[in-house]
Order: sequence, then structure tokens, then C-alpha cells
Amino acid sequence: MNNKIKIILICIFLGGLLINFAKGQTTISYSTSTSTYFTSSTSTEFTSLPSYSEEQKKKILDYIEEKYGQMLDPKTREIFMNYIKQKLEGKTLMTPQSPVFKLIAPSEEKKEYENDITLTWSTNTYVPSGYSGKPLPVRGSKIEVVANIETKKLNPKTLYYQWSLDNQINKRKCGIGKSTFKFTATLNDGEKHMVKLVIKKEEQEIAEKYLFIPIVCPQIVLKTINPVKKSIGKITVGSYEKLKLAAIPYFFNTKSLSELDYKWTFEGRPAKKITTKNPNILILQVPKISTSEIKTLSLEVKSKSNKIKIIRPVFFQP
Repeated sequence: MNNKIKIILICIFLGGLLINFAKGQTTISYSTSTSTYFTSSTSTEFTSLPSYSEEQKKKILDYIEEKYGQMLDPKTREIFMNYIKQKLEGKTLMTPQSPVFKLIAPSEEKKEYENDITLTWSTNTYVPSGYSGKPLPVRGSKIEVVANIETKKLNPKTLYYQWSLDNQINKRKCGIGKSTFKFTATLNDGEKHMVKLVIKKEEQEIAEKYLFIPIVCPQIVLKTINPVKKSIGKITVGSYEKLKLAAIPYFFNTKSLSELDYKWTFEGRPAKKITTKNPNILILQVPKISTSEIKTLSLEVKSKSNKIKIIRPVFFQP
């Protein structure tokens, strides 16, 4: 979510928030439509609110700073907090000339290049040959983000690139011509890294772009090699058959299968497999089976920075 949207949302909440504080409440409630707070006139203002004591003002400012301040970058946060202070003092609010209004309303130059600049990302996790999808990052993965300038009106080498990761500006990666941003994923699976890029041309901000990169968990797909009966999540073998399985890894922080450690377990004990040079392949010789039964097969795969364990039932039939 960019700063413009954040500021608009905070502004919408502000009226109800201040009234609640005046009543001594600690929760936020908002039931009035946006039109109550905004008008179409050039001197747009919020509806009038009651006056506050110095103690109430301090309480309100501290709460908003703690609750919403971390959502904004330092420059935007300073502008917005000054705006709230003016509101509490009963001074003029949002006009087309105010800093907050300018943050919400993009410049004409920003609009001009909005569709000419895109962000793309890539990572170095392992995927098997023939995989047509995009490799996804896991914790510890190296990620590269590239700013693509798709117009001849701009020279990528002369632009200033300001990169931020999760709302923190990385000054070492900022500079003229630095259109590539590299970092290591530090979040856990299910979370997302947010990359923000501000591009300036001769001190004029011409673009602001955001990218959200999902972090996943490494995956293992078990594939039956020999023609045994199988269905979704189920493997069935009969007497004297050979059970041959291949573990196909996805999204590990490794360049080669040889860097992965495989631990096969059958019924809670290390699997006694027929010799194979490939550690990701399991071959089990099935003895004579008198009655139908279900046994448990598990596999744990580890790299230097990742680990995953899967469990599958195996159905033995006479």
C-alpha cells in the first residue's frame, strides 16, 4: 500500500478517532461516510471538531504516532504529524497547496511515467529441469529486483533510484543508475517482503513503485517410478513388488541435488533400501503380503538453510 492510500485511510479514520478521544474512549469507531469529511470545494476541510486540552492533544498525538506512524516513511510521517497538530489547533486543513494534499495527488510528471516503469524480481532457489513456473524464494534466498524503464524519454543511467525494503531505506543501494536491488529474504513462509522504489530525475520525483514478494516453504513431490497403483496421496503395492520412489525438490536454497541430505524412514525406522547412487530415490523390495495393511513412509530433506519433512501412507495388498 503506497503512502497516498495510507494517508487517505488515516484521514478517513481521523475524525472519528479524535471524537472518541474527546469522550475518553480507547477504541476507534467510524460509521460516517467519507463524504462527511471531504467536499468538492478547493478548500477541502474536515467537519468541525470540539476543542481539546493539552493533555488530550498529547494523548491523541502519541496514540496516532504509535498506531500509524510506522506505516509511513520518515518524511511522510513528519508531514502528516504536523498536519494532525494543525487539526488539533483548529488551523486550516487540506487544501490543494498543503503538503498532505500534494502527497495524495500525484504530479503530472508522475502520471506521465506511471505505465512506463515496472518492477520485476527473480530468485535463485532450485527447481527441477522442465519446470515452467517461476522459482519462488524461501527464507535465506537471494532476491534481485530490477527497475525496467520502458520509454525512450528517460535515460535509466541518469536517474536516481531510492530503494526501500519493508519501509526501511537502504542508502547503500541507492544512487544514480542503480536500477537493480539485491537482498536476502529474512521472513518466514507465508509472509511477504515489500520493496519500494522512488525514482527521481534532476531532484524531481517522477515515479513511486511497490512490489510485494511472497516467501514460501520448500516443497517435495514424491513421484512413483515403477508402475505401481497410485492415487492422490495414496501408494498401493503388492507382494514381491519393488516400490521405487523419486523425491523431487522445489525451492531449496541450493544449486545442486548433491547438496541436499535425504533421510528416508519406513514405519519409524531408517528405510532399508536397495542400493542406489541417487539419494533422492528410494527402492524397497516388498515381501510376500498375507493381509492388507497400511504402513507409513516419511522423508526429511535438508539443505544448509532449509528443512522439510513429508509423510505418506503406503497400502500393502496381497
